Amino acid sequence: MFSIWLCGLIKLFKMIENNSGEKSFSLSEFCQNINEAILSKFGRVSYWIHAEIASCNSSGGHCYLTLIEKDFGTTGPKAEIKGMIWSNKFPLLNKKFNAVTGSEIQPSIKILFSAVVDYHPTYGLSLNITDIKPEFTLGSLLQERNSIIKKLKDDGEYFLNKKKLFPLVPQRIAIISAKDSKGFEDFEKKISDNIYNYNFSITLFPALLQGEKAADDIKKNLIKIYEQMSSFDIVVIVRGGGGSVNLNCFNNYKLSRTVARFPIPVITGIGHTSNISVVDEVAHLNKITPTDVADFIVEQTYKFEKNIKAKFKEIINGYDKIRGSKFHEINMNVRQLMHLIKILKIGKLNILSDLSAKISREAKLLLKQKSVEIIQSKLSLTRMSNFPLNNKLVALKIQARRATSYFDFKMKNANENLENIYKVILSNYRNLYKGEKLLLKNKSDKVNFLDPKNILKRGYSITLRNGKAVTHSKSLNNDDTVKTIVFEGEFESKIINTKK
Repeated sequence: MFSIWLCGLIKLFKMIENNSGEKSFSLSEFCQNINEAILSKFGRVSYWIHAEIASCNSSGGHCYLTLIEKDFGTTGPKAEIKGMIWSNKFPLLNKKFNAVTGSEIQPSIKILFSAVVDYHPTYGLSLNITDIKPEFTLGSLLQERNSIIKKLKDDGEYFLNKKKLFPLVPQRIAIISAKDSKGFEDFEKKISDNIYNYNFSITLFPALLQGEKAADDIKKNLIKIYEQMSSFDIVVIVRGGGGSVNLNCFNNYKLSRTVARFPIPVITGIGHTSNISVVDEVAHLNKITPTDVADFIVEQTYKFEKNIKAKFKEIINGYDKIRGSKFHEINMNVRQLMHLIKILKIGKLNILSDLSAKISREAKLLLKQKSVEIIQSKLSLTRMSNFPLNNKLVALKIQARRATSYFDFKMKNANENLENIYKVILSNYRNLYKGEKLLLKNKSDKVNFLDPKNILKRGYSITLRNGKAVTHSKSLNNDDTVKTIVFEGEFESKIINTKK
């Protein structure tokens, strides 16, 4: 409103100057006119204004602010003005704000304040803040929180992390906290000194936990954890509590969306009971304090151990019952089997004895008959095979001698052929070598003959002007300096009279 009215006023002055062509102002006069116009419009009346604090610095007891207004989801402001709380007001207003919100006046929060319009020729336009309503800040935080939650639900992202399966034994923990945070200290002590002596692996990712840069810092650490996600079972975010304004970073839309979409369960223990943050809501689970988070993790591990022991006991009891029943059944079957064996043994023993004697007699008789047949067959075979065997042996020896002679003949011919081929190849190689050697000598002599050194040695010289060879006297001018190179050394000359 102020900037629009001021722009109109400046345009009016320009119109007056351009139309008359006579009136002009010094800068101080012009600024004085602006001041009088502002005073006539606003006077020294206080106005209630709501805006977001973009920056806040204190110096000499005064507080200097940059106040902005911007639309949800945008980065650049659509209005901006300087603000000032003088030292006679700042301590009182800061204390009042802290008593209601739990934190001091700081950037990235919205405030409702009473201010007087101030214009100074040197320092420009600003708002002199005289009062503040902290309740508005709490209300705006709640309103912004609710709008973010609604957007996450509308986009179907609100319940994503809650639906992740919680690990049976959450032993590998990635924790986001400040290194010197009391909350981290309480969590680490509680989970390390648990009464069941469970061992947990804790990896700290240090981050800012309040202020305008906290949300981005926490998000960056979540990305680091994501890049090594296979090393962790859960993510824990803890801090040592604080007022609603100090915890406003946990209502950041981008951070909340990252937590909601994170692929493993996230547990928060931010340390407050009222005004649960958006990050608390979208996390898999939220606990009030870091100690509560540690207790929950330990108890989950104990429940797993307890269930395992119960299942093991059920298995043992079931096994004992089955073993007792089967053992009795087996004993009954064994006794019945032994009884049957005794009955069979008595009845079959005589039958087996008679059968064994019969088989023994028949085997001896058959063996005797077959022995006689084998002896007769052996004698007959020996007589029939002696003569043909001798003849075959003689024939084989003759063929072996013939094969050896033929092989020796072929080997001799092959060796002679190889030796002839070797001699031809050796002769051709020697002739080729002599021809190439003579050709190479001719080329070497030609190169030596054309070598500039040998040419210079025969009395010739090379004349250079500006590094380039002189091939014609017409290229030389009077007073030119030339260099002459001979076989042994070089010298410079100056052209005095040249004929072109």
